[in-house]
Amino acid sequence: MQMWIKKLLLILLLCSVCQAANDFSNDVNCVALYRFEDGALTTDTIGSNILTNSNATVYTVAAKEGAGCVDLYSSFETDYMYRADAGLDSGFPGKSGGTIASFSLCYWVWIGSAPEEGSYETFASKWYVSGSAKTWWTGVNTTSGDMSFKLLSGYNSGASTEIISHGTTAVIHSWYHVGITWVQSTKAWKMRIWDDTAGALLGGAEATGTATNEMSADSAPIIFGNINDLTYESECYLDEFVVFKDELSSAEIDQIRAGTYAVAAPPASGGQVIMIQEF
Repeated sequence: MQMWIKKLLLILLLCSVCQAANDFSNDVNCVALYRFEDGALTTDTIGSNILTNSNATVYTVAAKEGAGCVDLYSSFETDYMYRADAGLDSGFPGKSGGTIASFSLCYWVWIGSAPEEGSYETFASKWYVSGSAKTWWTGVNTTSGDMSFKLLSGYNSGASTEIISHGTTAVIHSWYHVGITWVQSTKAWKMRIWDDTAGALLGGAEATGTATNEMSADSAPIIFGNINDLTYESECYLDEFVVFKDELSSAEIDQIRAGTYAVAAPPASGGQVIMIQEF
């Protein structure tokens, strides 16, 4: 097959119909929103968690929300964006010196390649590979030939790691919408992953479970893409990455995926209630 035909087929695969526009502006539990748009690649449109960029670029041929997504695919060893822990807004899940109660992560990802056996592919994390600074990590891992979505949870003040698996094989060159929730008090987790190619939940249902350990807040930065360790490389596109400091329901995750998520504005303060009685 000629090269231009292959490129055309890839573009057609990537350019599925984008979702409508979510509105997170009235959700007091939404702490960060990265839309990865041209001219605003590092912008957090909800909080002040602006990222520092290291070679990541906007890809406008494919996007699931808006007109662009972030390309962490072209040079996975050097493409990443980050914000130091000290610069994160108060209440950001896992910020050092804070507490973890419940939080949720939602994002679109296109997986460029499968990691080698036993290796990991990072999408986003608040995690350092070396040292005791680990809170949460999200990506895929290949074990016995199967590539599955994983959540890594840091505990023991960030010194130790617990691996939580969705347990269903994903494939490369496909868009997925990922919803992850964590409840610290019960150590309950949920992974709700939509396979956009199949038009169905990956594995036919969301994965849920209970971790062994509570998660630790620690000093690692939030990072999108490669975290300077080739066993944690990144080859993907990311779009609409949103962070909440509460637990989303399955219905809310589906609304975000569909682009219909909105929280009603609170009533204006200082008004008076007037009762009219009919005679």
